[in-house]
Amino acid sequence: MKAQSTGILRTLENDPSEEWKHIEGFPAILDTNGSIAIRIREVLWMKTDIENLEWQDHVLAIGSYLFKQGIFTDVEMLSIFKLFVSLAQIEDKNALDVVTYLFDFDSTFEDFIETVSEAMYYLVYPIPSPAVLVKYYEEYFGLVENKNHWLDLDGKIAGVEFWDETIDFSNQSTEEIKELLFWVAPDLRSRLVELLIQLEINDLEPESWEELDEKVSKKDEFLHQFPTSYKVYGSKLSKIPPQSVDANTLSIFPQEIVQEKAFSYAYSRPETEEWFKIFFPGGERIGHAGIYIKTRSGSFLLDYGMTVVNNRIPRWRAFTEKIDAVLLSHAHLDHSGALPFLLRKSGPLSKTPWFGTRDTKIMSQMLFRDTRNVLTRNWEKKAIDSIPFVSEITSQANITNALENHVEISIGEEFHPLPNVTVKAFNASHLFGSVGYDIEIGTKRLFYTGDFNLQGSKLFSGAEFPVDDVDTLLFDGTNYAKYEETIGTVELQQVLKDHKRVIIPAFAMGRTQEILYKLLSQDSIEERKILVAGMGGRLIRELKLSIKSKNVELAPAIIPQEFKDGTILVAGNGMLQAGTSRQILNSTKDDDDVGVVFCGYQSPNTFGYHLLNGNPSLRAEYKQQIYKIKLSGHSSADSLDDFFGSVNGRKAIVHSPEGAFERGKRNDIVRPRDIEGELQ
Repeated sequence: MKAQSTGILRTLENDPSEEWKHIEGFPAILDTNGSIAIRIREVLWMKTDIENLEWQDHVLAIGSYLFKQGIFTDVEMLSIFKLFVSLAQIEDKNALDVVTYLFDFDSTFEDFIETVSEAMYYLVYPIPSPAVLVKYYEEYFGLVENKNHWLDLDGKIAGVEFWDETIDFSNQSTEEIKELLFWVAPDLRSRLVELLIQLEINDLEPESWEELDEKVSKKDEFLHQFPTSYKVYGSKLSKIPPQSVDANTLSIFPQEIVQEKAFSYAYSRPETEEWFKIFFPGGERIGHAGIYIKTRSGSFLLDYGMTVVNNRIPRWRAFTEKIDAVLLSHAHLDHSGALPFLLRKSGPLSKTPWFGTRDTKIMSQMLFRDTRNVLTRNWEKKAIDSIPFVSEITSQANITNALENHVEISIGEEFHPLPNVTVKAFNASHLFGSVGYDIEIGTKRLFYTGDFNLQGSKLFSGAEFPVDDVDTLLFDGTNYAKYEETIGTVELQQVLKDHKRVIIPAFAMGRTQEILYKLLSQDSIEERKILVAGMGGRLIRELKLSIKSKNVELAPAIIPQEFKDGTILVAGNGMLQAGTSRQILNSTKDDDDVGVVFCGYQSPNTFGYHLLNGNPSLRAEYKQQIYKIKLSGHSSADSLDDFFGSVNGRKAIVHSPEGAFERGKRNDIVRPRDIEGELQ
């Protein structure tokens, strides 16, 4: 396959390219169901291979064009770009062509860099070097002012890549070193952060916390990102009298980090008048949760996830390098998936504990390994190695290290992840082991919900959180303002009555088990055989769930011959992108007596989404009857509104779909974009 050609994008305005006119179906290029759009989508649906497209060299350019014309969704555009990244068929020039076509920027080179940085984060592609950006900009947009500065910076970046213990930074200012942070790889960035801290605190010898505060207040903003804790200042606190440490406080930590934790507690502030500041590196959209809490005594993260569509993680900030702990609300990848990267063996947080329930660890282990298997199977090794984050989360050593850092917690029992911070977990009723955290920081109270379900389900009773008098509530808003969410749904009992064979594609973690319990509660289910295939069945075994029915069979996979009359298949993949459910769907596509029941979210780039929403090409090929039932592990829009009415403190929505905030009925809720950097 040739390298992707996107140069044509720079000349496109509103009209399709002349170069594409040889492609079959070109006259209908702006038709959402035209053959060009369908054939690209078939690649995204894993229905055909990109090598089967005779015009494969134009796919990225055409996909970008169709996105800009409103034919493809942003998720589809991301998926097209990710496909070529995974095949190692994207080069810096191709990526910059896409960025300059899709994103607007002002005329200056600095604005261009800012736009490229934002776009590359969105596309999950490493930002090209300053020299590459200078060459590209001058080729297409004009001369770069202060060009020598950028080329000199490029040389410094290259030098840091070969950093060893003898490298001399003495002739560089801290501002010059800080500029390197933007460009270098994660582990080098971590070393630069450590170097900057040491340079900043070199002349500090405080004899009291008050003296330290006074001296730090005179420093620049870099030091102010970090708490004045032992983890940051280390031996510089030796003149401050230590406190005694309760052995029970340290007993929760893994033995190999107890000594470090002992120093952190001994050199923590004795005052009870704590404060906290909240930062949102994970943003507000659903997909890559991550919230940073800074206190006087240390700092911690609430979740650290990644998007499944494009493997994006929370934005890097220097303060992330010095966190003391992670509190994980549950195992779903959008809340946990970046943990193997954060706690990688080569990084500064390799021995940092993360707190979560036993069930959360079990499911995290399954999901981390499944993610590794999927990426290493579908990505070229060259592509994996080219993106540091992907390389780190596919490392078995990093996965093992992250899992070994787990500290088990129990519902309702207090624990102390760092000094002057007391935490208690409450059942969130979203997923096995999912919790909301009641966090006391001195005399202040913060509550973080993660995903939660107030109504309850077949698996869990509704969540009950003590939030009426909290100072700050950070809440999941997955269904916020979705007042029409039940439209188009049917009752499961009716589907079972109308069809002898039923396929239920379901996510392995939570949804498979809930639909199974829902099935077992239906009338006349004893006449049916329920096959639970794949990881969902494995989780039932791992969690030792009680299934009181002889009709249920847990199987790694099944073959089409086993899908007989009277059979209900519950299997991944929940969006029908692959797996047993897709295999059986394909084998029965001519049988209009088979019912297919969707019970979870369908991403716009997937086969399941288009089948459910009546894509003509799929509905013409797949004759089965398609249904959607209401089944959600999240609180409904109405229950969320009622819930917020009982909260007196500040309320910040941290995970919500596009447009939800504007549709919501309440005016007492803030979101990260409305906050100037931090919430105090």
